[in-house]
Amino acid sequence: MTEPSEISELLTRWSRGDRDAGNRVFGFLYEDLRRRARRARRSVRGKNLPGTTSLVHEAWLQLSVCPVRQWQGRNHFFALVFRVMANILKKSRRAQLCQKRGGGAFHHSLENLSVEPGTSEEGTAMEEEVRWAFQALQQRYPERARAFLLRHVAEMTIEEAAQGMGVSPSTLKRYCKSASIWLLKEMSA
Repeated sequence: MTEPSEISELLTRWSRGDRDAGNRVFGFLYEDLRRRARRARRSVRGKNLPGTTSLVHEAWLQLSVCPVRQWQGRNHFFALVFRVMANILKKSRRAQLCQKRGGGAFHHSLENLSVEPGTSEEGTAMEEEVRWAFQALQQRYPERARAFLLRHVAEMTIEEAAQGMGVSPSTLKRYCKSASIWLLKEMSA
């Protein structure tokens, strides 16, 4: 294994334009970079993400063409590499979700759902699904469920509902948004 001081020296030389030093750093740190790539991949959910090896190589390519390379040692370099890997994974995930026709994203609206018993079979099945999802929300996140009820069932204004719950309007908005997202995810599962 190479000494950290030697790697720091190679990073300094690479930042000054010595490409051979950059290639040597890559060779010395390859396994460590792969471990960090696996950790980065675990932090992003999604299918068809770049593999560990391709993630390391893509990050290395981006770093090697970067015009400004002024690393302040090995730790700073690893922090930058991890950030580059995370950006690559985010772009990959974003591209998946933005594909034509929704990219696999689930599209439902909670706007027209009723809490009153329905008459049609389709409406009844949907209401049952909503009820089940809402009960799960109440058990897991009671404050968010209460905020959602006050806003969408009791049809209170943001200020009225926030005052009723004893929270700020921005907190109430956040609770309602996260409750809506959670309900949609539960209904799509």
